[in-house]
Amino acid sequence: MAFTSFTEIESYILSNNIVKTIALACAQDEIALASLVEAKRKGVVKGILIGDLEEIKAILSDLSEPVEDYELIECLDEMEAGRLAVSLVKEGRADIPMKGLMMTSSFMKAILNKEEGFLGQGDLLSQSTVLEYPEQGRMQIIADCAVNIAPDLEEKKKLLKIVSIWPTNWALTNLMSLSCQPLKK
Repeated sequence: MAFTSFTEIESYILSNNIVKTIALACAQDEIALASLVEAKRKGVVKGILIGDLEEIKAILSDLSEPVEDYELIECLDEMEAGRLAVSLVKEGRADIPMKGLMMTSSFMKAILNKEEGFLGQGDLLSQSTVLEYPEQGRMQIIADCAVNIAPDLEEKKKLLKIVSIWPTNWALTNLMSLSCQPLKK
């Protein structure tokens, strides 16, 4: 199935009852938590909120969102919060780690940790940006424009293998990693 808009992706996910669990590290971030709440209200995610529970509960209250709808984990250290989010995904309790109010470097250290992170020996980290062009009725994935600056031939082969599977499953597994916000040109 070829998607031409974020609306089509959302409709597909909703009609197929696809629900993912997000582990939000340092969830005391108003913008990140509001995005997760919006996605939860649409029925596409569940949330595990890691961080300063007093602040998280206050934000949820401001959003008129019931605290009991979420699993809460108290953690005041951002490095540990990132590690917990990654651990929850690796254990299968969550599907997607999400960065809240924390340094990007702390979140990336958890993801790249040799013992507890996501990458195995010889694996590559890759990033992608998804663009929607509504007036043209199409979407575009820009792959790895910032992480692997000068890949060698073997790295290029690995990157091509990664992007070759995206058209069939990227929307289903990574919609929430886009923070529920469509990127427009």
